[in-house]
Amino acid sequence: MKALQLVAPRKCEIVKVDDPEPGYGEVVVELIAAAICNQSDAHAFRGDRGSRPCPPGFPGHEGVGRVARVGKGVAHLEVGQPVCMTGMGGPGVYSELVLRRADLVVALGPDCDPVPAACLELYGCVWRSLKMCGSVEGRTLVVNGLGPAGLAAVQLARNITRGPIIGVDPVSSRRDLATDCGADRSVDPTDEKSFGALVSSRPHTVLECTGSAAGISSAMTLAARQVVMFGVCFEPIEINQMEWFHKELTIRNSKQLDMDDFAEAVSMYGHGRLDPTRLVTHHMSFDEYDAALKLLSDRQAVKLLLSWR
Repeated sequence: MKALQLVAPRKCEIVKVDDPEPGYGEVVVELIAAAICNQSDAHAFRGDRGSRPCPPGFPGHEGVGRVARVGKGVAHLEVGQPVCMTGMGGPGVYSELVLRRADLVVALGPDCDPVPAACLELYGCVWRSLKMCGSVEGRTLVVNGLGPAGLAAVQLARNITRGPIIGVDPVSSRRDLATDCGADRSVDPTDEKSFGALVSSRPHTVLECTGSAAGISSAMTLAARQVVMFGVCFEPIEINQMEWFHKELTIRNSKQLDMDDFAEAVSMYGHGRLDPTRLVTHHMSFDEYDAALKLLSDRQAVKLLLSWR
């Protein structure tokens, strides 16, 4: 089978590797589509951490496919069934066939379009962070940063609150997408008047999705009661502790999903309560992986899917 392999910093190849064989409690999944994780793929491609070459299939961890082979001891899945995958339970998903523990994939309903479901690992992660916000009904929720995670957060939040959802992002096209995903309105943080008015309105909760030091600083300024961190920041952060002190801010961190979060996101998609197609701007081939990452780094794409065919 074919697989994508990162062989050196900023260099990838399509390589041939042996087809996986399912062991006890495992399945082999034929990949339909994989979604690029904007942050982790960028770090991996640049070679920021770890040695090269990477294992074939790395760093893919968002995917959907159909069960191709079933190992012994698996009774709840059958050949041909569409399933969603995360990074748990097997190697990276950037290959034609993916080996997975059967209990760490989630079946899709027969009427679901499987291709957009490649994004559902992201939705599961964001869903976990939203649950950490507690009840937001009747309170203003600000989603800071309207990349894929922030847009997914707007869609998910609209499932749990009728109250105000406000997006914050400097890119006008992403602010428009947030409105399309269910935000009541969006604010440009570089517009001092609009941003100042939002601060003065004292929004209760900010879900921080930028993953940048500047974005985290803005989240602290915006929130009246709590900040939940979804984005991962790899640079030092300067904090004004007096801001925490005077507002008695609660700061929570959301690391990654578990299978309950993932299954809940898949269920919401199955019931038509999520629309990942609103995030997907490009669908490309694995042969175009480096070009796909350039589109993302240039902010010319939001969520990008890869497939072999």
